[in-house]
Amino acid sequence: MEAKFTPGPWVIDAGFDGSGDFNQYWQVHDGSDAIVCSTMFCMAGNKEANAHLISTAPDLYEALSDLLFLCRQTAEVSGTQEVKVACAALAKARGETPET
Repeated sequence: MEAKFTPGPWVIDAGFDGSGDFNQYWQVHDGSDAIVCSTMFCMAGNKEANAHLISTAPDLYEALSDLLFLCRQTAEVSGTQEVKVACAALAKARGETPET
């Protein structure tokens, strides 16, 4: 199945809310108008780290897909548990039920 998420690259912009407290937030977007996520109402101390992780999702998805393609070409690793876990992660990212 093809991935249906907003294509990358995704970028991060920082901003400040209008509360008067100048709380910083991060938005992850596609470089134009599609906001992938925002930490505006998030009070977690690691919201910047989470935004960075989320912004790399398209790159990680593509890299893992490419790596799995190479792994499937090598009989020694093609059926390993690591390959199955990676396939399940990609399926989860596409909104599919991973094969068991």
